[in-house]
Amino acid sequence: MATAVETFFLDTNVFLHCVWLNELPWKDLTAHDPVRLIVALNVVEEIDKRKTEAGRQGDRARKTSQLFNQIRNTPEGRVIVRATDPKTTIEIAPMPFPKSTDFPGFDWSRADDRIIAEAKRFGSNFAPGTVSLLTNDTIPLILAEAHGVHSTQVPASWLLPIESDPKDKQISALKAEVAELKKSHVSVEIQFPNSVDRALTFEAPKYRALSSDQIDSLMEYIKTLHPKLNASNGFYDLQFARWGVSNSQRHDYDVIHYPKWLATVRSRFESLAEDLHSVWKTPDLLVTLTCTGGAPANSVIVRLRAKGNVVLRVAGEESRRESQDRLKLPEPPQLNPFPNIPRNLFGLHSKSLAPPNLQREKNKLYADSDIAKSVDLWEYSCEEFRHHNSIEVPFGLAPKDYSGANTKGAVECEVQGANIREPVVELIAVSFTFVETDTLPIAEDLLGGRIFGRD
Repeated sequence: MATAVETFFLDTNVFLHCVWLNELPWKDLTAHDPVRLIVALNVVEEIDKRKTEAGRQGDRARKTSQLFNQIRNTPEGRVIVRATDPKTTIEIAPMPFPKSTDFPGFDWSRADDRIIAEAKRFGSNFAPGTVSLLTNDTIPLILAEAHGVHSTQVPASWLLPIESDPKDKQISALKAEVAELKKSHVSVEIQFPNSVDRALTFEAPKYRALSSDQIDSLMEYIKTLHPKLNASNGFYDLQFARWGVSNSQRHDYDVIHYPKWLATVRSRFESLAEDLHSVWKTPDLLVTLTCTGGAPANSVIVRLRAKGNVVLRVAGEESRRESQDRLKLPEPPQLNPFPNIPRNLFGLHSKSLAPPNLQREKNKLYADSDIAKSVDLWEYSCEEFRHHNSIEVPFGLAPKDYSGANTKGAVECEVQGANIREPVVELIAVSFTFVETDTLPIAEDLLGGRIFGRD
């Protein structure tokens, strides 16, 4: 379907797997005339690496490299690949290469991320939706969406037919040999929830900040729940006199501790909406790792990454309870008539012992990073991942910020191992739709000593 796109950033697969540029019906993708085609510097680099390959891809790479040299040798730095219907020109993206420091959310070791970074940098100078990454690969499409880059999938009709090979019998024999080798080969599969649709969608509460009037009413109410202790309610006469509280202690309570406690409570109400966002997370999710090969994977490293406007949250009810308990209001100040006597002398307490350093079980997965503090990257390790076994890694997700009506990102899982030939990577898109939510009922729960209605 035709769009308003004026410029296409071409991925490497457009040159290797599609009909030649001058034969493509660009008007099927855009209503704009002329059409501008841009070649990322990283695509030029990838084509150069393929020029020595045999077969059709090597031929295509060499022909494409000749086109790049033709572009380079023209005074205007561009070549017309189609004169009309629509007029289509091609040029190489401007130097220099993007710097990794300018794109902190990108994985610079991946060619797809580097190409998308070039498209994002180039498109920032034009109206949204007028510059689009053109690719036929799924991972670049997912990454482009996660990083806010417009993308277009190559139509199936543009692709070249599958290349026939006269050595089909030899290939079949080699496939059979490979199948036998796989029986002793290490292979790991990664499966996210809802991996069929390759997307996770959630509704997230967007809490409204309490108004000044609401906070004033809450503060008046909390003063009735926890009034300042004074002689009029008998506290000074009975308790202070009995335990011998000094005048300086009374002064500190009246002038410092009680007013400071009220100010702290008010500050908590003022930041309550932001605090609620900081502890909210999705229902618990699982990414499942399965060793499908014929042998165990050794020295396995698992990395779970949040990309785009998404952060990781620790899963489990205990973590959820700890996060919610952080929202509780501070206790009102109390006077200790014996400030120099440790509190633990008033009760019996057993001495706690640090747990012994237990030896790791070699077939279990252990966290190597502090997942309670990290929101972008979690790392795990396993000495031996048994074949035909599965390991589940629990996690939760949350938006990185709550601006706008919705937000998007992605989660990536990567598995490496000493005897895994190359890293196994799986990525799934994530989107949040925000739902405006009243914060006052939760503030009232806090006054009652509850969290979200929980005692």
